[in-house]
Amino acid sequence: MGFVAAAKSCILNSYKYSGRASRSEFWWWFLIFIVLVVVLGLIMTFSPRDWDDASAFWTAAFILFYPMAFLLILWIPIALAVGSRRLHDMDRSARWCLLPLGLIGFGVLFFFFALNLAFGGPSLETAANVMGICGLASFAAAIGSTAFLSAAGSPGTNRFGDAPSV
Repeated sequence: MGFVAAAKSCILNSYKYSGRASRSEFWWWFLIFIVLVVVLGLIMTFSPRDWDDASAFWTAAFILFYPMAFLLILWIPIALAVGSRRLHDMDRSARWCLLPLGLIGFGVLFFFFALNLAFGGPSLETAANVMGICGLASFAAAIGSTAFLSAAGSPGTNRFGDAPSV
């Protein structure tokens, strides 16, 4: 399955949690997501900012953080759908897709903990360290999930349907 076919399949099956998805469909979707995240991350990293006061921080958060949050909120249902179908291709339950969401929840809690440290706690450096730890944990979860979703699918028909066309 090529890029155009994979993108079309993901768009048409964005909220379809039944059936099976091939590895190529998953990888093309994953590549699109990573490119979008990297582009937004680079914009966030290299944009000028002054975080010395709270109003500047919230202005930067509105301009820089919210587009990334919007992308993630938009992408999570699609990720769950393509991940569910990918797991179905390996004859596994879609419940395995929920594991990274729990880690994302911990990341959000740590983000607010870091904000508290930045504006009412010891220092901005401590908050940055907490955010770095959350980033590393999320990265490790992403690597583990990706390795899990990269396994070959079961040949032929399984309990979730026919094998996807490659």
